[in-house]
Amino acid sequence: MRLLDIGAGYGRFAHRLIEAFPDTASVATVDAVAESTFLSEFYLAYRGVDDRSTVLELPSLDIWLGSEQVDVAVNMHSFSECSFTVVRSWLDTIAESSIKFLMVVPNRGTHGGTRLMARETDGTNTDYLPELERRGFELVARRPKYLHSSVQDYGVSPTYHWLFVRE
Repeated sequence: MRLLDIGAGYGRFAHRLIEAFPDTASVATVDAVAESTFLSEFYLAYRGVDDRSTVLELPSLDIWLGSEQVDVAVNMHSFSECSFTVVRSWLDTIAESSIKFLMVVPNRGTHGGTRLMARETDGTNTDYLPELERRGFELVARRPKYLHSSVQDYGVSPTYHWLFVRE
């Protein structure tokens, strides 16, 4: 299984996924923040999983996607911090790369993670679910981070996990 972690930060998810599935998972990380890219490369090497991970600089992403098959794209919390224009651009890249699955974990926001909202520089939010649907993504699962309702209401960073498929 090959994953692309968009907005990977320092690479924690890539490390944990590779550790959980050492024989079956490889992860490519990409982040628009150059410092995060540097930290991801350092962290994944430090954790000893750099042989099963690829750290991509944003300008090289299109070239890499042209030569690699990705099964799942994952975005945890960063689309919630991007503008609508940036999110649409990422969705175009995912769709054009024929990535079949997309998992999105939005920030809690004022909606508890039950909506997919991009954040504009003026502080307003724009729902990008229609953009996913326009690109052929269909929601197949939306589950709370915590199964117990009290923990979902009061736990650390409660949100929802959204899984889409594109046939």
